[in-house]
Amino acid sequence: MIQLKVLSDPICPWCYIGKKALDKAKHKFPQELLNIVWMPFQLNPKMPKKGMERKVYLVNKFGSSDNAIKAYAPILERFNSCKIECDFTKIKITPNTLDAQRLIHWAGIEGCQSKMIENLFKGYFLNGADLGNKEILIGLGEISGLSKNITKKLLESEEDKETILHIETKYRQAGVRGIPTYLINDDFVVTGAQTEEFWIKVLTEIPDRG
Repeated sequence: MIQLKVLSDPICPWCYIGKKALDKAKHKFPQELLNIVWMPFQLNPKMPKKGMERKVYLVNKFGSSDNAIKAYAPILERFNSCKIECDFTKIKITPNTLDAQRLIHWAGIEGCQSKMIENLFKGYFLNGADLGNKEILIGLGEISGLSKNITKKLLESEEDKETILHIETKYRQAGVRGIPTYLINDDFVVTGAQTEEFWIKVLTEIPDRG
């Protein structure tokens, strides 16, 4: 089995683009060949707890609305060319994603991480869901396979916040500067949103460790 750790954040557009390409590639191989584990890496670790109005966030990040439009042009092009459903006009808040990362972590424990990450990406990029809103996260967790009541109790607690931050700090100290970043069998590092063809080549050539 090949282990693939994916450092990502559910509000990172390139992470979603990369996931869709990886999804297409993995379906061309036996299911047992690849074990994907989604690891936390917040795009904006210093984001206020309540998030930030998206227009303000984009101007702060890119300097102006015009610069933001230019920066997102290749992203929209890739979404369209990869036929990924999205509606960026619905995104009103750029959230703090610590709680969303906790949800992904718990979904990994419960064996529904793949559904969880897809529903978070889709919720944000297609429906404009505020992934910092606990009620929205509880709902997304429930349709992904997590217990509504347990998720509610966990989100209201401090459970695993330090775990998430520790994992992120470890990878930042190891030199990770951007996402998506892929760790293949903890031996090889791949950065950036790769194509389906790239992953087919990798999965063909990387030895299966059994």
